[in-house]
This record gives sequence, C-alpha cells and structure tokens, in this order.
Amino acid sequence: MTADDAKHEVHAGRVATGLIVLVLGALMLFDRHNVFNVATMHLFPGIVLILLGAVRLAWADGARGPRRGGLGSFWLMFIGVWMIVSESHVAGLTYHNSWPLLIIAAGVLIVARELFGPRDDSPAAGSADSQGRR
Repeated sequence: MTADDAKHEVHAGRVATGLIVLVLGALMLFDRHNVFNVATMHLFPGIVLILLGAVRLAWADGARGPRRGGLGSFWLMFIGVWMIVSESHVAGLTYHNSWPLLIIAAGVLIVARELFGPRDDSPAAGSADSQGRR
C-alpha cells in the first residue's frame, strides 16, 4: 500500500484559511472594480466569522466527537452577519443600536441548546457514585 492509496483526510483549519484568503481576494477585486459601495475591509471580520462557523459546522464530526460544530457554529455565523449588517447600516442598524440583538440571539441559543443539545441519559449520570461521593 502506497501513500497515495491512503485515505486523504481534510484538515478543516486549512480549508477555513483557504476560504478566508479566497473571499478576501474576491472582495478586494470587487472593491477595486466598484462592485460594492462599502469598503471591503470593513466587512472582512464578519465574513471571517461566517466562514469559520460554516467550516466548523461542515466538519462537526471531528476528533472531539460528533456534534462538535453544534450551536457554537451558528453563534459564530450570527455574530458575523450582525457585524456585516451593522457595518453596512442595513435598515438603519449600527453597532450602537443593534447590540441587543446579540442578547436575544444568546437567549435563543441557550434555549435551543437545552431543547436540542446532546443528552446523557445514563442512570449513573446523576448519582452520587459517579461523582466519587458516597
């Protein structure tokens, strides 16, 4: 068996880095050709967070176990969208008047994590023996 026969494993961090560089280059190209009316670099932090959340969600079954991406990925993507919307002043939103959306989103994610998150339904999970006490 040669090294070429071995299964190629995708490294999510490298994919994320490549996507970030790709999107940054595309945004700079669009900015140079006046496709957008907004300065590209003001949108970049939000785009990075969206891409990181998407990559984390896509490769959720990693070394740390299944569902690693989980709701944290959606949180990263929400923060990225919020940053872009606030920076672009969509519907009159700015960082100053839209920050309560972060509190609302945090509450939604806390409730969603409780309702849809992973469960440990084993009988020993809540017993005193599992915590090393008698």
